[in-house]
Order: sequence, then structure tokens, then C-alpha cells
Amino acid sequence: MNLMPASASTHIPPRTLMAFERRFRDEDDCREYLEELRWPDGFRCSCGSDRAWRTARWLWKCAACGSATSVTSGTVFHGSRLSLMTWFRAIWSMTGSRTGASALELQHSLELGSYRTAWTMLHVIRRMMQQRRRPLLGRIDVGIRCFCGGGWQCAPGSNQSSVIIAVEENDAGVGRIRMRVLVARTPTELRAFLEDVVAIGSSVHPDDAEARRLLDASGYKQPPARPSTRAGSRIQLTAGLVKRWLIGTHQGRVDHAYLQEYLDEFSFRFNRRNVPHSGTLFSHVLTIAVTTPDKA
Repeated sequence: MNLMPASASTHIPPRTLMAFERRFRDEDDCREYLEELRWPDGFRCSCGSDRAWRTARWLWKCAACGSATSVTSGTVFHGSRLSLMTWFRAIWSMTGSRTGASALELQHSLELGSYRTAWTMLHVIRRMMQQRRRPLLGRIDVGIRCFCGGGWQCAPGSNQSSVIIAVEENDAGVGRIRMRVLVARTPTELRAFLEDVVAIGSSVHPDDAEARRLLDASGYKQPPARPSTRAGSRIQLTAGLVKRWLIGTHQGRVDHAYLQEYLDEFSFRFNRRNVPHSGTLFSHVLTIAVTTPDKA
């Protein structure tokens, strides 16, 4: 019985579809990759001990507390009726394309039995994309836009959602972004959003009258807003990009009940638009999947 700590390993994310297919040929390849992501320095039990041995090929037994742990324990993959290969291919489809994938595209490409299965998988992956987001820093533009099924221009009386957009300024003009669907458009709601997504010490600049009114009424404390170094509305630019993405990838057919998840996916992609290759995004999503407890 070997009680030595599990050894560390290094993972290399695939860069292309061909590399993906060579790397992940079966379930064991997927589990091996997940172990490298979940325990990069070797296995560690939730009790804190790194003393363990394998009781089966993919099961660890802790020498300290006696618990048995698999690489999928406590994750979205645990107990799933879908294979890890199917999950890996779905995540690759989402991250390997600049625009993502629709549920219909995923159903056809993975030969899934139903549209509902593909739709559910995409929303599970989008929830992964919500995790581990560093707060915006520096000068932050904030604006409110209304979203209707086909875009941001809403006809009177139409079903619409209010979205607060925060954009970080950087040397290129537009840095990272955050978006949130507003329930009541109250000062309290705006303040909660800013406290969640903006780093302390940053300055917030309202882009429109509604954002200014809510910001003034919220009591949100901040340094004086410094002048922008770039002309034009970063909020309007971001809103336009989101609209084109929703129409291009999802044909504008977005249920308002799930709009937040679509906004989170867009933010995830946009904020990582300069990564060297799509394999980095693929690996990032999988890392979140196996290191963040599943709360679904």
C-alpha cells in the first residue's frame, strides 16, 4: 500500500480540433485530464490531507479520513448520464468557436437525442463561465440598456429586460466588461452590482441619464471620475457587439428568463478575446468545472 502523496502533473491544452481528437480518445483520457486540472500538485482530499492511495483506477482513498473521492465527485459531471467525452466535445464546441454554439448546432454535431439535452448542457456550461471573475479596475463606464428578443431597440409595450453594463477603460479603449439583468432598476440594485464587479478605488462614470440618476441615489462611494482618454461610448459599442452576437449565434431567440446566462457567456468570451488559442478557454472552463462545487 503506497501512502506517498500523489505526484503532480502538467497538462497541455489542445490547440486545434485535430489535437483535441488525438488527446481525448476515450473516457480514461478525459478523467486523466480532469485529474491534472483538479489536483495540479497531486491529489488532496477535502479534509486537507494529501496522503491517499488508489482503490480503483479513478478512485482515491484518503489515509486520514477514509473517504473515497473520484475526480468528478462534487462536480457537474458527477452522476451525469452523458459521457465525459460528450461533455468535453460540448465544451470544445462552445470555446473553440469565436461565436459559440447554439443548442440546435450542438444537438446535430454531438448527435444528441433531443434538443432539450443540448440546451441544458449549454446552460450548465454557461453557469461555469460565471465563476472566478476579477473585479473591474480603474475608470469604469456604466450604462443601462433595454433588451428585447431581437436586440436593444424596444418598441413600447414589448417584453423587455433592463441590463446594466459596466465597461473598464484600458489603453485600447475597451477593457473587460460585466453585465447584469436588472429586476427593478433601483439604486439599491445598481449599488449591489457595482460592489460585486468594481474594485475598491475605481471611479464610475455614468453613460446615460438613468444610470446617473440611480448612481446619485445609491450612495455608492467612489473617487471623482477622471476624464476619459477615449472618445465615443464604450457602453454603446459593447451593447452593439452583444446584439450582433445574439442575433448571429442565437438568431435573437433568447428567453428573458435565461438572458443573464447569455450575457455571462458573452462577457466570458469578450474578456478573454486575446488568449493565444481556444484550448486555453477550454481548459479554463474545465478547471472551473472540477474545482468549483456544483450547486445545481
